[in-house]
Amino acid sequence: MALRVKVRKELHIKAPDPHIAVYAHNPTYVSPRGVALIEAAKEEARTPAGRYYDRRIYRRRSEDNGRTSADEPPLSVKTDEDIERGGECRTVPMHFLDPDNGLLLAVHTVHERAGTDTGFDSAGDLSSRTQRLRHEVSRDEGRTWEDLGLIVMSGDEYDETHWGPGLWYGRNGAHADMPPWVKLPDGTVVWGLSLQPVDERGELYSPYGGYFLEVAAMRGRWREDLSGLAWEMGETIRVGPEESSVGCCEPAMAHLGGERLFVTMRCQGDEGKGFPSLKFTSLSEDGGLTWSRPVPLRYDDGELVHSPASLAEFVRPSWSDRLYWIANVSPEPVYFQTPRYPLYIGEVDQDRLCLIRESLRVIDDWREGLPRDVRFTNWGSYEDRETGEIVLTLPEEPKVSWEDLTSDCYRYRIEVEE
Repeated sequence: MALRVKVRKELHIKAPDPHIAVYAHNPTYVSPRGVALIEAAKEEARTPAGRYYDRRIYRRRSEDNGRTSADEPPLSVKTDEDIERGGECRTVPMHFLDPDNGLLLAVHTVHERAGTDTGFDSAGDLSSRTQRLRHEVSRDEGRTWEDLGLIVMSGDEYDETHWGPGLWYGRNGAHADMPPWVKLPDGTVVWGLSLQPVDERGELYSPYGGYFLEVAAMRGRWREDLSGLAWEMGETIRVGPEESSVGCCEPAMAHLGGERLFVTMRCQGDEGKGFPSLKFTSLSEDGGLTWSRPVPLRYDDGELVHSPASLAEFVRPSWSDRLYWIANVSPEPVYFQTPRYPLYIGEVDQDRLCLIRESLRVIDDWREGLPRDVRFTNWGSYEDRETGEIVLTLPEEPKVSWEDLTSDCYRYRIEVEE
C-alpha cells in the first residue's frame, strides 16, 4: 500500500555558534492533557584533539505546543579543557510521560571519561566500563525534578557496583537509548538498553578490537506509593560477530498488544567479511523477559531491508491501528554507518513482521548544496495533539563539513493520510 505523506520542514533550533551541532531529543507532553511540551537539547562540539562531546545539555519548555520555547537552566556544561582532563559525563535525559498517573520519568546515562594523559587501557575505553543509569521524576509537569539516584535492579545480589545481570561498574556498562518507551497493560514500563558484555575472563568482549554491544529490555514497575520504580532486566539479545561487526544496539520497540514486543536493532556490516549493515529484529511474547532468535528485517517480498548502522523508530499514531517505521533505508547494500539518507517512513505488516516495500515514502534526502556525508538521524519524536502529525526534531548535520561541524536542528511535520 502506498502511503500518502506530506512533509513540512522548518527551522527548530539554530546553531548558537560556529562549529556547534544542535540536537533536540525526546520531546514529550508534560501531562496527559494540554499542549505543554518539554524536550532535551544538546550542543555537540569537538576538541582540538578531535574528541566529540556535549558542550551544553539543557531542557526547553513550550506552553503553546511548540510554537515558542524557552531554554531552562543547563543540566551540564563542558569545555574542551573539561573533556581533555576527563571526569564524569552525562547524556541528555530520555523522557517518558506515564499516561496513567501523569508522572514524568527521565533517565540519563552517566560515565567516566579518561583524560588525554590516561587514554585507553587493555580493558577498553573507560566510558564503556563505567556507564550507569540515573533516573528522576517530575510530579509537577516537568517544572521541578526529584533525583531518584542510580538505577539498581531489584534483588539482594544487586548494588551500585553490581547493578544488573552481567553488569559491574568498572568492568562494563550500559546506556539508555533514544527510541520511545512502551507501557504494558499490567503497568510495566519497558524501554531498550544497549550494554557491552564481558568475556569469560571478565574483560570487555571485543571480537574485532572495538566495542561490541548487546540489547536488553529494562522493565520498571511503580511502587504503590509512586515514590519510585522497581527495576528488572530481561535476557540479552545477541547478534554475533559473524553477522554484525559491532553486535546490536539502539533497539526500536513496538508494542503489538498484550505482552508482545517487536524490536529492530542497529547492526553494522563488514564488507571485507561479506555481510552488509542490516536491522536485525526479535520478538518477545512476555514483555521483554525473553526474545526470539534475531533475524534481519525484510520487505514483504522477502528481500532484505538494507539500512546503515543508524537509528530507527516505530510510530503508532493514536488515530490509527497501523504501525509505521522510520529509518535510513538504502536501495543497495551498505556496509558501515553511512550514507544516512534517504530518511524514510513506511508501514509494517504486523502479522508477518516485515516492511511493506510499496509504502515507503521519503521524509528527507541529500540535495545539491549539502555535503555527501550529511546525516538525517538521531531525532526526537512526538505526535502533535492538535494536528495528529508525526513530528521529528533532528539536525541536518553537517551544513558544510564534519571539520566545520556547524549544524542547525530542524522540525519535520509529517502528515500521514490512510
